[in-house]
Amino acid sequence: MGTSPIRTTMVTETNEQHGSYEKAFAVGSFVASLSSAIAPIILGYIADLYGIVNSFNLTAIFALFAVFSAYIYDKEKSVRINTI
Repeated sequence: MGTSPIRTTMVTETNEQHGSYEKAFAVGSFVASLSSAIAPIILGYIADLYGIVNSFNLTAIFALFAVFSAYIYDKEKSVRINTI
Protein backbone atom coordinates (compact mmCIF):
# COMPACT_ATOMS: atom_id res chain seq x y z
CA MET A 1 0.00 0.00 0.00
CA GLY A 2 1.54 3.24 -1.12
CA THR A 3 -0.53 5.49 1.14
CA SER A 4 -0.08 3.43 4.30
CA PRO A 5 2.73 5.57 5.79
CA ILE A 6 0.75 8.72 5.08
CA ARG A 7 -2.38 7.29 6.66
CA THR A 8 -0.39 6.14 9.70
CA THR A 9 1.12 9.61 10.16
CA MET A 10 -2.28 11.27 9.89
CA VAL A 11 -3.80 8.92 12.47
CA THR A 12 -0.85 9.32 14.84
CA GLU A 13 -0.73 13.10 14.71
CA THR A 14 -4.48 13.44 14.97
CA ASN A 15 -4.59 11.35 18.16
CA GLU A 16 -1.68 12.97 19.98
CA GLN A 17 -4.05 14.90 22.25
CA HIS A 18 -6.36 11.97 22.98
CA GLY A 19 -3.77 9.23 23.44
CA SER A 20 -6.10 6.49 22.22
CA TYR A 21 -3.70 5.11 19.63
CA GLU A 22 -4.89 1.51 19.94
CA LYS A 23 -8.49 2.35 19.10
CA ALA A 24 -7.51 4.71 16.30
CA PHE A 25 -5.21 2.18 14.65
CA ALA A 26 -7.75 -0.60 15.11
CA VAL A 27 -10.49 1.38 13.38
CA GLY A 28 -8.09 2.64 10.71
CA SER A 29 -6.82 -0.87 9.93
CA PHE A 30 -10.36 -2.24 9.87
CA VAL A 31 -11.57 0.42 7.43
CA ALA A 32 -8.50 0.00 5.21
CA SER A 33 -8.92 -3.78 5.10
CA LEU A 34 -12.64 -3.52 4.46
CA SER A 35 -12.16 -1.04 1.63
CA SER A 36 -9.43 -3.21 0.10
CA ALA A 37 -11.82 -6.15 0.11
CA ILE A 38 -14.88 -4.31 -1.18
CA ALA A 39 -13.27 -2.04 -3.82
CA PRO A 40 -12.63 -4.76 -6.44
CA ILE A 41 -16.21 -5.98 -6.13
CA ILE A 42 -17.71 -2.51 -6.52
CA LEU A 43 -15.35 -1.47 -9.31
CA GLY A 44 -15.96 -4.75 -11.14
CA TYR A 45 -19.69 -4.16 -10.93
CA ILE A 46 -19.25 -0.58 -12.22
CA ALA A 47 -17.05 -1.90 -15.04
CA ASP A 48 -19.72 -4.44 -16.03
CA LEU A 49 -22.48 -1.85 -16.04
CA TYR A 50 -20.75 1.21 -17.48
CA GLY A 51 -17.43 0.01 -18.92
CA ILE A 52 -13.89 -0.27 -17.65
CA VAL A 53 -13.06 3.36 -18.46
CA ASN A 54 -15.77 4.60 -16.11
CA SER A 55 -14.48 2.27 -13.43
CA PHE A 56 -11.05 3.88 -13.71
CA ASN A 57 -12.67 7.32 -13.70
CA LEU A 58 -14.37 6.46 -10.41
CA THR A 59 -11.02 5.33 -9.01
CA ALA A 60 -9.51 8.67 -10.07
CA ILE A 61 -12.28 10.53 -8.25
CA PHE A 62 -11.50 8.63 -5.06
CA ALA A 63 -7.81 9.42 -5.52
CA LEU A 64 -8.72 13.11 -5.76
CA PHE A 65 -10.67 12.77 -2.50
CA ALA A 66 -7.52 11.38 -0.88
CA VAL A 67 -5.43 14.29 -2.17
CA PHE A 68 -8.06 16.77 -1.01
CA SER A 69 -8.22 15.26 2.49
CA ALA A 70 -4.41 15.34 2.76
CA TYR A 71 -4.47 19.01 1.72
CA ILE A 72 -7.06 19.83 4.39
CA TYR A 73 -5.06 17.88 6.97
CA ASP A 74 -1.92 19.84 6.07
CA LYS A 75 -3.75 23.17 6.38
CA GLU A 76 -5.21 22.24 9.78
CA LYS A 77 -1.83 21.03 10.96
CA SER A 78 -0.17 24.31 10.00
CA VAL A 79 -2.92 26.24 11.81
CA ARG A 80 -2.34 24.15 14.95
CA ILE A 81 1.41 24.72 14.78
CA ASN A 82 0.96 28.49 14.36
CA THR A 83 -1.41 28.74 17.34
CA ILE A 84 0.97 26.94 19.70
